This record gives sequence, structure tokens and C-alpha cells, in this order.
Amino acid sequence: TVLFMSIVSTAFADSYTVTIVNVTEMEGDDITFQVQLDKPLDGADSPLVIGWTTANGTANGTDYTGGSGNISFTTGDTVISLPAITTSEDTDLENDETFTVTLSLTSCAGGGGCSIASWVGNPATGTIENDDYDIQISAASEQIESTSPYAFTVQTVPAMTGSKTISITYDVIDGTATTAGNDYTDQSGALTFSTGNSSYTIN
Repeated sequence: TVLFMSIVSTAFADSYTVTIVNVTEMEGDDITFQVQLDKPLDGADSPLVIGWTTANGTANGTDYTGGSGNISFTTGDTVISLPAITTSEDTDLENDETFTVTLSLTSCAGGGGCSIASWVGNPATGTIENDDYDIQISAASEQIESTSPYAFTVQTVPAMTGSKTISITYDVIDGTATTAGNDYTDQSGALTFSTGNSSYTIN
């Protein structure tokens, strides 16, 4: 009796987890997203081509240069940066603005056809931080003397966001009311505006 045995080689398709994270930059600076695989690309899967495209959020075409395209992972790659997205510098008093970048699988050269097991952070958000602020001061038009302290409100417009800070100094000076006439108590100082501290009261 003669037995014959054949061995069949089966290729199992690789799968990858693709991660993209949110990015925040000041207006006028480039925003660059990084795309990362959970493991180095296998040679049999090279190239793995990922497509990307931007979409407006509160930001539009006057705030950044949108686009679309592909990035290609080759053997051993784990991280690739998308092309830098330019943002526009302006002098508008505005809130921070956002847009999104969405990834998709374009192609994979693997013999069995690799796949994306999961997308993490997709779509990602690009945040364009405002860097233009107005300092405004307000107070009641008049107040009866010897009553509660005369309050001045000093605030930024818009409210502060991100890691930015603005520092100013102030000094109360005579008008028709004078310190010499004991109409008010002189004072001066400094104020620092930051996220969560966009308004101060000076009494």
C-alpha cells in the first residue's frame, strides 16, 4: 500500500489597528497628524495604502487649507505623518475652530489581502487656536459714595482657551474724583488671563 500526502500552504491575511490622534495648533501654524499601526507592516502586505480627507467643522476654507490624498506604509513602517495642513493667521476676535480628518483603507498588497481590524480616533479633530483677543473694561456709570466698592469688570473677548496667557497691568488714576480729596483709594496691580480666568473684578 502506498500513501501519498500533500501539504497545502495557506496564507492568512494580517490585520492591523490604525490610530490617529487629535492635534491642536495656534492659527498660522501647520497642523500635522500622525497615523500609527499597532505593529510593523509585514513585507507581504507592503505597501499598505491609507486614504485621508479633511472636512470642515467650525473652521472652513478661509481658516485652513483642506485636502485629501494617500499615505503608503512599507515593510517595517509603524508611523507616517500626513502632509502638513496649513492654517491661516487673522485678526478676527473668534473662538477656537475645528476641522476633521477621516482615514480609510485604499489598498493592501498582501497575498491574502490584509485588513484593518479597527480604527482608533478616526476621524481625528484638528483644532485651530485663536490668538486674537480684546481686553474690555466696564463699570456702572455712577455709584453713591460710601456704599459698596465701585467694581470694574475686566475681561477678554472671546474667553481664553488652550495654554495661552495674557498679562496686563492696571492703575487707577484721578479724574474729577481724587485720592487727595479722599474720594477713593488708589490701587494698581496686574492681571493674568488664562483658560478659566477670562474675567476679573477690580474693587
